[in-house]
Amino acid sequence: MAAETQKLSLKREVGLIGAISFIAGTMMGSGIFMSPQSVLVNIGSPGASLVIWAACGLLATLGSLCYAELGTVISESGGEYIYILRIFGQVVAFMFVFSFVIVMRPASATGIALSFAEYAVAPFYHDCTPPELVVKCVAAAGIVMLAIVNSMNVRLAMFIQVFSMVIKLVALAVIIIGGVVLLFKGNTENFEDSFKGTNVEISSIGISLYQGLWSYDGWNTLNYVTEELKRPEFVLSYIGSPGASLVIWTLSGLVAMLGALSYAELGTIIKESGGDFIYILRIYGQFPAFFVAFTFLLVVKPASIAAISLSFAEYAVAPFYQDCSPPQLIVKCAAVVAVMVVAMANILNVNLPRAVMIAIPMVTMLYLLVNVSYLAAMTPRELMSSSAVAVTWGNKVLGSWGWVMSIAAALSAFGSLNGTFFSGGRVCFVAAREGHMPDILAMAHVNRLTPSPALIFTTAISLLVLIPGDFQSIVNFFSFTAWFFYAITLSGLLYLKIKKPELPRPYRVPIVIPILVIIAAIFLVLAPIIDNPAIEYLYVTLFIFSGVLVYVPFIHFKLCPGLLDKVTVFLQLFLEVAPADKNL
Repeated sequence: MAAETQKLSLKREVGLIGAISFIAGTMMGSGIFMSPQSVLVNIGSPGASLVIWAACGLLATLGSLCYAELGTVISESGGEYIYILRIFGQVVAFMFVFSFVIVMRPASATGIALSFAEYAVAPFYHDCTPPELVVKCVAAAGIVMLAIVNSMNVRLAMFIQVFSMVIKLVALAVIIIGGVVLLFKGNTENFEDSFKGTNVEISSIGISLYQGLWSYDGWNTLNYVTEELKRPEFVLSYIGSPGASLVIWTLSGLVAMLGALSYAELGTIIKESGGDFIYILRIYGQFPAFFVAFTFLLVVKPASIAAISLSFAEYAVAPFYQDCSPPQLIVKCAAVVAVMVVAMANILNVNLPRAVMIAIPMVTMLYLLVNVSYLAAMTPRELMSSSAVAVTWGNKVLGSWGWVMSIAAALSAFGSLNGTFFSGGRVCFVAAREGHMPDILAMAHVNRLTPSPALIFTTAISLLVLIPGDFQSIVNFFSFTAWFFYAITLSGLLYLKIKKPELPRPYRVPIVIPILVIIAAIFLVLAPIIDNPAIEYLYVTLFIFSGVLVYVPFIHFKLCPGLLDKVTVFLQLFLEVAPADKNL
C-alpha cells in the first residue's frame, strides 16, 4: 500500500467493568477446575497440596510487585518483550517473542481449550472418560469460534468476558459454600494426618508448582490495572417494632438527603477540599476549626473505622459460630487484622495497582477454600482419578444437579480462552513494529478494527499444538518456557535497580523481592529436569535458543525473501487489513 496510507488504530471499547472482568476472568479461568487433581497427583498429600496453592499465590504476588516497578520504569506496552528489548537488546527479545508466539501463547490457548472441552462433554459421558478425539474436536471448535468472535466484534468479546466472569464467581461460591456445609457436617477425615504420603522429590514439587501456577496465569498483567455494610437488625432491636423501624429508615434517608443538599451549597461557596474543617475554618475561625480537627482525628474517624471493621468481623466469623454468638475476642481480633491489612494497602505508593496486594491474595484464599471443599467432598484417591474435578464434586454434593457444575466450569474456561485471544495480539503487534515479526501481524481489519491476522496466526498454531498435546504436558511445557523468561525479565529489573538507580520510579520494591522471585524462577526451570529429566524439556530448550538461528539471517542481516513481500501484499488484500497505528 502507498506510504501515505492512513494507519488504523484498534477499537478501544473496553470500559472499567470490561477491563476488570477481562483481567480477573483470565486469571481465574480453567486452572482451578483442572489443576487440583494434577497438583495432588504430583505432591501426594492433601496438606502439601494446600501448601503448594498458598506458595503459588505468594509467588504470583511477589512477581506482580516486581512487574509493577518495571511498568513504571519502562512505560510501554508489550510486557516481557518490551522489557527484555529495552534492557538486554534485540537478540534476547527476539528469542522471547519467537517462543511466545510459537509456544507460550498457543500452549496457553490450547490448555484452556482442553479444559473447556473436558467440562463441555462431561455430561454426555456419566460413567466413563470422554474419548480423546471428542474432547479435542470440541476444543478445536472453541478455539475457532472465539477467534472468529474476537476478529469480528470487540464488544461481543467483552460481553462474553463479563458473562463468563459472573458464571465462574457463582460456581466458585457454590463450591465454597458446599465445602463449608460439608465441614460443619463433620466431613474432615481427609484432613487428618494430611501430610502423609507427601512426595518430596524436587521434580514432583516443580511439576506441582507448574500446575498450581497455571491457575494464577495472568498475574503479570495486574500491574497495568489501576483502582460499607449497614446493619438493619440494630435499628429493629432499638426501635421495638418492624413498622417503626421502616419509619426510622425513611427519616434517616430524608435527613441524609437534606444534609447533602446543604453541603452541596457550601461546596459551591467555599471551593476548597477539607469538608467540615475547611468550612468551619473559613466561617468561624481557627479555634472552632482546631476543635473539629482534633475531635475528627481522635474520635470521629477512629470510631468510624472501628465500627466498620467490627461489622466486617461479625460477618467474617459468623459461619463458624452458627448456634451461638461469636466470642468478642475473636471478633475484635478479626477486626484488628482487617484494619491492618487495609492500612498496609493504603501505605503503599498509590501508583502500585491495589489489585496486586489485594486481588491476588484474595484469589489465593479463594483457591484454598475451593481445594478444601474438593477434599471435603472427595477422598484424595477420588480427586486424583477425576478428569473433571468440579463435575465429580457436583455429583457428590449436588446430586442430580451436578451437571450444573459442568456447564459452569465449561463457561468459565470459555471466558478464560476468550481473554487469552483478546490479549494475544498485543505482543505480536509490538514485535512486528520492532521488525521482529512479519508486518502482516501488525495490521488490523480496515472496517472492524480488530487484529485479525494475529488472531488467525495464533489460532493456526494453537490447533497444531492441540493435535499431539494433553493438558498436563501442555501446562508443563508452557510453565517451563514462561518461567525461563520471567527469570530473564526480573534479572533486568535487578540490573536497573543496581546500575541505573537514578531512573524515575513512582513505585519501588525492596531489592530482596526480585532476588527471591528470580531464585524461585530458576528452581522452577531446573526442578522438573533434576531427578527425572524428560526429553521434551530438551526439545523446548533447543527451540528457545533456535530463535538465534532465525534472528541472525532474517532480522540482523534482513535476508527477507521477495516471496514474503508478495505473500504479505496478498494477505493484506485478502484479509482487508492495513497497518495499525501505535496506540494499540
